[in-house]
Amino acid sequence: MIATDNRYQSRGIIVTFVNPIINSLHKDNSVELVRYALHDPAKFKLVDPALAQHAPDPAAANLLIAAFEAGTAPAWLVAYLLGRIGADCGYATVRAIVLAALGQLAESYAAVAMVRIRGAQAFADLAELLNTAPQRASREAAANGLAEFGSAEAAEYILAAGRAQTIRLNIAGGLLGRLPCNQAQIAELLTSDQAAHVRLALIVVKAMALNHVSDSRPEQALIAALEQTLANPAIAMAPQTRRNLTRWIIRA
Repeated sequence: MIATDNRYQSRGIIVTFVNPIINSLHKDNSVELVRYALHDPAKFKLVDPALAQHAPDPAAANLLIAAFEAGTAPAWLVAYLLGRIGADCGYATVRAIVLAALGQLAESYAAVAMVRIRGAQAFADLAELLNTAPQRASREAAANGLAEFGSAEAAEYILAAGRAQTIRLNIAGGLLGRLPCNQAQIAELLTSDQAAHVRLALIVVKAMALNHVSDSRPEQALIAALEQTLANPAIAMAPQTRRNLTRWIIRA
């Protein structure tokens, strides 16, 4: 049985879980939903579907901001719910949470919240945080936020950070594997004499193969570079990974 917010899926059948408290709050405003989540943070996912149907509510956002500043609400909860509420007054707080890197996914939730609140206007801000934030966790959160745009431009910033190793290779590679990245650049990394670059490229192509999306089909330059890499016994790789990547390029 798989939990899906306030629903459950069992044997392919979606069953709605009726929560009378949430159903009642759903008819009310975002402030009541936020109060419920603040009272019991473990149940924050229960208010999520209802909040998504409400217009941005500054009063609800300010309630969260006040709780965060008073130290009575965890940063992860504040970041997540401010993103769902979408009121612009919450933007400065979620940006501060990204920089604070308080853990428990708070900075990642906050970076996504920046996108949810300001949309395309958050891109330049996240790109700056990726390049200049003092803490690695903040930079990685910014990369996660940029990935929300799903664009080639976002991929360029993340690839540059991965190559410079200002974010971890597995973070950069995993994100790039689901973005429309420049395959010629990935091919170049695969044939690099720098082990870190080869490792980054392998993480990317593994993620591309795993995602099975049309944008992730390998181009000829990437296929050639990957074939060269797979044929090189000096490059450490799990046997199953080698087999999976071989099958991926054969199917291309």
